[in-house]
Amino acid sequence: MMELELVHEACENLVKQLGDKIVAVSLFGSMARGEASDRSDLDFFVVVRNFRDKDRRFKIYHCLHSVVKRDLTVIDADEDKLFRNDLEINSLLLNIIWDSIILYDPSGRLRELFERVKNAVKDKLERYRTRDGKYGWKPRTKEFKAIEL
Repeated sequence: MMELELVHEACENLVKQLGDKIVAVSLFGSMARGEASDRSDLDFFVVVRNFRDKDRRFKIYHCLHSVVKRDLTVIDADEDKLFRNDLEINSLLLNIIWDSIILYDPSGRLRELFERVKNAVKDKLERYRTRDGKYGWKPRTKEFKAIEL
């Protein structure tokens, strides 16, 4: 089975196991950028609703890992914190947004947020790659101000 098919199957398993607690799921990182090697892990961004459980990240991880059976990273976010008007975008979230392949988003809210952020930063920030293969962001002009979504 192709890698991306496994990723989709893992996402389906996550939604099946955790139901309406899962709002949206995306894949980001090297796999989403098409830069993955055989040793690359899989990076998932998972938006949750009413999932106040100390083992939340482990439960999400287990649902995904039971299908893909390889190293993975889970970044989880609460729906009510992510979809706020005053959301502050840090460099990690910006990289997730820039690279993501949305796997599950029945409401369309994640896609809408990602598009708003991309449109807000595309003329103001420039993405660059470091020598060690990581990505960063820098202002396109010297007169950089906060970006309003």
